[in-house]
Order: sequence, then structure tokens, then C-alpha cells
Amino acid sequence: LPISPASAAASTEAGVVIESIEAEGMTGLGAAELQSVLELGVGDEFVEARARRSADGLADLYRYRGFPEARVSSRFDRGAGIWSLSVDEGAPLRIARIRIESVESNGLAARPGWQRIEAALRSRFALFTGEIFDREKATAGARALQSALVDEEYIGAAVGEVLIEREKAAPDPVPAVAAGKTASGWVSLRIRVEPGEKVGFGFRGNRFLSRNDLLALVREQRALGLGANYLETLRVRFVEAYRAAGFTQASVTAFPVERPGSEGRHVTWVIDEGIRSRIRSEEHTSEL
Repeated sequence: LPISPASAAASTEAGVVIESIEAEGMTGLGAAELQSVLELGVGDEFVEARARRSADGLADLYRYRGFPEARVSSRFDRGAGIWSLSVDEGAPLRIARIRIESVESNGLAARPGWQRIEAALRSRFALFTGEIFDREKATAGARALQSALVDEEYIGAAVGEVLIEREKAAPDPVPAVAAGKTASGWVSLRIRVEPGEKVGFGFRGNRFLSRNDLLALVREQRALGLGANYLETLRVRFVEAYRAAGFTQASVTAFPVERPGSEGRHVTWVIDEGIRSRIRSEEHTSEL
């Protein structure tokens, strides 16, 4: 129901409405992060308990994003209707080193081409030594590593949680990105990686569906997940694609071959498309 001027005036007599919100001292986080924790907005009646929870929530967010010393105070000017949040961010927690480790007994370094792949993984992690340790970015980075392993043709890859270890002192030398900047402490990050099996694919006998069409199906299925029975999963996916296109008798067979030097496996898919079924439509006429 619409609120009449009289009832609107009565609704604000019990408290003071917030006319504006100010935040001082915020450099490590932005307006979007601030909005995500506020329980009050412009036009709301100021409630001390909700304001306090908002300030505590902002401080907690700062700590989660790499500022363990952060403090936030709240004050309200009832005469002007201005709610002010004052932030003391403190010195951030910085990253001393990042290690990508394997659960394999002989380590990842023994895998052919792993140095190149590790460099690609580090670039996708989105956090680098010397930067502020942001847990949100670290979690996103772990997901990016999972995607990177899929892009590198690994099946069954798994990336564990990012493990954090406090360092007793700053690294020597200090990473260039942190040179001359403050730090409340330093941490090392360890990411446990199980790459799974590196598998490449080739195709024979396909005419209607191109190699790119079939590889697109592989990429889609990788994104959904491929387990130990991935050959059968992909075979069914290929057959379904052909049958959807009218090749009801299509058959697909996998021929896996182990690559020399522990370089993974190559699978050749031999495809017999068969004859494409065509549905004839007949027009019937009748005389009245």
C-alpha cells in the first residue's frame, strides 16, 4: 500500500534515516566489497547493532583478503544523517613463495614436459610471490589450475586445497613487487596437484563430423568430468552426436596406445558413420 506523508513522517520519528554513507581509509578493497557486507543503506533507519555488524563484517573481509591487522570503527552523525566507517587496514600478509607439489612418489618433475606445464600453471594461479595473500584469489587460482590441466589434455586431474605455512622471516631477496612495501608477515603456499593421465586424441573415418567438431565434444565432456571409464564415456558421447544427426547405425571404437617415455597415451577413434537416415514427408490431399 502507498504510504501517506503523515504515516511516512511517523515512521521516521522513532529513529534517524541515513542520508549518506562514507568510508575512510579503504585502499585494499573497493566499493563492491563494501556493499557486500553492509546491512544498512541510504534511506534506512540507522540501527546501531546492524551498523556494528557491518563494521565487523568489513573487518573480517579485510582479514580474509590478506589484511590480518585490519580494524573498522563505525560512527553516526544523527544531526546530518551521515554514517561513517573508518578503516585502519594495517600491514598486509604477503606471499614468500608458491610451491606446486605432486602426490606422486617420484614427483612431477619426472614427467616429460612438466617444466613447461608448471610455468603455465603458475601463470594461471593469479597470485605471485610478493603479492598480498588474498584467500579469495587463492581459491579462484586453484580452480584455474584445474582448468589449465584440462587444457593440457590431462584426464582425472585433481587440485587440492591451498595449504598455508607462516614464514619466520621475509624472503631474501624480497620479491620485486613487494620491495619497499610493508608486510605484517609472510606465508608460503603449497598446492597439491594430481595431474591424472595425459591423453591425446586422433580420429579416422569421420566425414560428417570434423576433427574440430569431435574435439569440441571432448572439451565439453572434460569440463563435465572424465573419470577412469573415460573411453566409454566419450564413445557414448560420439555415438549420440552421430545419431542426433541421423546416423543411426554409427559405430565408434577406441584404440589406445601408450606413448614412449611415459608421455601419456594417444587414443585413435575409428568411426564408421554408416548411412544417414532421411525422413521422407508425404503430402496427402483429399477431395471434399
